[in-house]
Amino acid sequence: MKILEITTQDKVLTYKLTKDTTIQPMKDNVGAVIKVKHYALYEDVNKDGDQQTILSIMDEDGTVRATNSATFQREFKDIMQIADGDVATITVVSGMTKSNREFVTCSLVDITPVKKK
Repeated sequence: MKILEITTQDKVLTYKLTKDTTIQPMKDNVGAVIKVKHYALYEDVNKDGDQQTILSIMDEDGTVRATNSATFQREFKDIMQIADGDVATITVVSGMTKSNREFVTCSLVDITPVKKK
């Protein structure tokens, strides 16, 4: 496993974002609203031995959802860039490709400014 980007240095949170058995597939959470607390983008090897990039997101209640969807990852990166350090709330959405295949992505719900100390 190679971590490409992560929002925490806490080792327990790093484990929960990358290896915990309770991580839920994003595709099983269509419709979920997620207030992003932490996220990790990392490379890992799947069960077939192929390298893949995975995005995992932890919400405020500690639930972690992950996806290897490039579409989701691109949209999420754009949202986080726009949020620029503030707290982004997203929703998980699905759609259909022109070839009639289902895909999962995300959409911005809200951005909450972080209170400066």
